[in-house]
Formats: sequence, structure tokens, C-alpha cells
Amino acid sequence: MGRMMKLGLGRCGVGLVLGWGLVACGGGLDPTPVASDSYSPHAATTATGEAAQTVWWKYQVNGGEPVTFADGGYPVSIDFDDVTVVLDPVANERRIDLHGQVSADVAGTRVGGSYSTKVVQRIEGGDTTRVVEETQQVETVMTAQGDTVRSKAEMVQTPTMPWEWLPDRADLDQIPVGEPQTLSQSAELSGELTLYVTGYDSQSESIEQSVTLTDTWTVMSTQGSVTVQGEIYENVVVLQRTTMSPNPQTGAIQQQTMSLEVARGIGIVRSTGWFSIGTTPLTMELVDTNLVLTFD
Repeated sequence: MGRMMKLGLGRCGVGLVLGWGLVACGGGLDPTPVASDSYSPHAATTATGEAAQTVWWKYQVNGGEPVTFADGGYPVSIDFDDVTVVLDPVANERRIDLHGQVSADVAGTRVGGSYSTKVVQRIEGGDTTRVVEETQQVETVMTAQGDTVRSKAEMVQTPTMPWEWLPDRADLDQIPVGEPQTLSQSAELSGELTLYVTGYDSQSESIEQSVTLTDTWTVMSTQGSVTVQGEIYENVVVLQRTTMSPNPQTGAIQQQTMSLEVARGIGIVRSTGWFSIGTTPLTMELVDTNLVLTFD
């Protein structure tokens, strides 16, 4: 669903690594089952043959255990809720919601708070998904000894040409194994990073720049089967993507790699590195979706 995002908890809260990401989901999920015989979720229909109004997926992070890492030399832990991804073909949007509770120990002081990432993509659908524009909002709220630090970043990325999200390509299993598919193009990046500290004026930093983004996709295998959360999925394509992108704050080129396991008719069933916290790639496994392989 998107270019990887690197999410940090330091000053001005986030180290966003440019990404065509996923979706913020407000409210409940439509329970209507839909089905597709394609790797493209845009082909999904209801039992009566009507086009799907929404397609959604829920993913468990890190096997349901907190993710631990170091930030500024201090141990940090985030207990993530399930990640929700929603495809809305009617609104031509894909949205992602990633959030959880944060705890840390800073020089012997216990710190607690919350973390949230929301991504909304404007898309073009069909036999694949093409991203026209993406908005990312990342926010952390941390409290310690009565003081609160809130960091918030909102970034908008607009590519010169719509960017393809390869896992949604209808003929995904027909791409030759081991032959890299590389796309490089420019994009406009704009946004604002804001830091709020109890008792102090807020600090803000604006970003306006043109950047060059490069994705290299490689199909590692096709026609396999995998077991995820006790479910067996067939016709699985394993994808790897390497992304080269500049840090919007420093301009330094960053490289990140993700691995995706994509089942025909279902979509991504497991991923590593789709999202990262600091330098720690998150492992996400499918736990629920309204996609079914056959109707009763």
C-alpha cells in the first residue's frame, strides 16, 4: 500500500521516510463480504455481483507483543493496536491507521503516551493501484512528571506521474521471477513539523522541496503457499522492494527494504518492513478482512 515510512520519537517527533502509504480509518468497518479472483482488490464484488464499496484488512503487529527499540539512547516500547487498511473505490482513496501506546525510561524517569500515524492516498484503480497524492499525519503525545510533549507532522507528497503499488497488479504472478522492476521519478513534498511542550511556545518547521524517489521491485517467488495466523493461503507471490529516498529534514539518501507475501484473492497476508519504527522493521500479519475466496 505504500512507500515505507520510518517513524521516530525524537525531537519534532518523526523521521518520515517518504512513502506512498495506506489509510486512516474512522468508525466501523463494513462487514459485507466481497470476493476477487485477482491480485487486484479493485476487482472485488459482492455475492450479487456488484462492485465492492469498501475492501479492508486488519494486521497484527509483532505477533501482538510490544515493539521495543532505542530512541536517543533510551529504551522505548510501543504496544500497537491492529493496523487497519481500507480501500474505498467510490472515493478513490486508500487509508491506513497505525496507532498504539508508548512507554519509555528516560534516565530513570518513566514516560508514557500515545503514537498515531494516519495515511490517506488519492488513487486510480483498475488492474492495479496508482497513487496520485498521499497525505501522512504522524503524532506522538508523551507525558512525564506532569509535563507533556506533543509532536506532530503532516506531509503531502505529489508524484509527477501516478505511482504504481505493485502488489495490486492483476497479473502479479506473471512478472518474471528475479527480474527487478525499477521506477524513478520526482515528487513534490510539502508539510510542517510542530513540537509542543507544556509551558513553552510551540516550535514549527515547514518543508517545501522537490525530491527524487526510486523503487526497485523484485518478485522472489510465485505459486507458493504460506500459513499466517493459522490460515493457509495459496497462490502466493513474494515481493521485495528497495526504496531510495531523501530524508525531508537532512536531505541524506536513505535505503529501506520491505518484504511482502501477497495471496491471490486476498492481498498482502504478511509483511516485514512495510512500516518501521526507528531502524526496527515491523512484522505485520493478516488477522481479518472482508475478502473471501468463495461465497457460501
